[in-house]
Amino acid sequence: MRLSLIPAVAALVLAIGGQVRAQQLPAVRQLGPVVTTTSEKLGAVSAIRQLSDGRVLVNDIIARRVLLFDSTLRTFTVVADTTSATANAYGSRAGGLIAYRGDTTLFVDPASLSMLVVDPNGKIARVMSAPRASDANFLVGGPFGTPGFDPQGRLIYRAPPRMAFGGPGSRGGAPTAGGPMANFSPPVIPDSAPLVRVDLATRKLDTLAFFKTPKIQMNVTRDGDGIRVMPTVNPLPVIDDWGILPDGTVALIRGRDYHVDWITPDKAITSSAKIPFEWERLSDEGKVAFIDSTRKAFEAARASGNMSAMFGGAFGGAPVIRMGAGPGGPGAGGGPG
Repeated sequence: MRLSLIPAVAALVLAIGGQVRAQQLPAVRQLGPVVTTTSEKLGAVSAIRQLSDGRVLVNDIIARRVLLFDSTLRTFTVVADTTSATANAYGSRAGGLIAYRGDTTLFVDPASLSMLVVDPNGKIARVMSAPRASDANFLVGGPFGTPGFDPQGRLIYRAPPRMAFGGPGSRGGAPTAGGPMANFSPPVIPDSAPLVRVDLATRKLDTLAFFKTPKIQMNVTRDGDGIRVMPTVNPLPVIDDWGILPDGTVALIRGRDYHVDWITPDKAITSSAKIPFEWERLSDEGKVAFIDSTRKAFEAARASGNMSAMFGGAFGGAPVIRMGAGPGGPGAGGGPG
């Protein structure tokens, strides 16, 4: 009887394999031709917004400028920068652009915890405070996803991870006989982040969903000067992503099996079938090359002091902390970023 099952099992495997092969990959959408270009030098464009008449707002986070280009990209006006060209200061840190009502736009300045309302002519109409001070960095877009408004005027964005502090000597723990840092425990950074929605008028906030983010392990080393906390990350994490549709529906793209969860404004959740994709094997040579390039990128970021760019997918800055008996005493030394 066991032998008689072999043909049936083989037929079933062939049938399943035929169905898998029959699934078609998503169609490739070709980009259209280049319509126009600009000769203006830009450092790093983190966000753009096209207005209804074709003009384009550009956020250059390296030069710390917001520019309003005409529809041909030939001329522009300065909305905000760090020079005397405009009275509107960009701020000391990278800001963000969020499409607001009609052709108005919000410019988020995390340094001042404010959101500047930019009218269609590139003028600052008024200033609003950020929904929550702790969330200001996560409103700039980039690795945190692009915030946006639903038709009811509620702002949707990714909030900071809810880190856990505990253990003797750590924040929230009791000091020990050996000093406050004797049994220091680093914060536990979760591998997920909340997606929230806030009404700017009432400041009421609710959580729409959680999605997967890179997992970061904090390692503590001790020497004669104190302790050092360094993160360890997976350079090839399986993570999720998200986006907002014009009707306020949120799309959560699940990286594990390439399917999309849809969350409507009334929080109803539906799921699409997973998208077929072809796995690509990473050879031993490819692994070595990837590790070498990752190490080089980390070393370059560390040398430039821009470690927050390497860890932006999880939190606003890299938690490289040094605490001990050196200059400044406990708590002195580096902090996030």
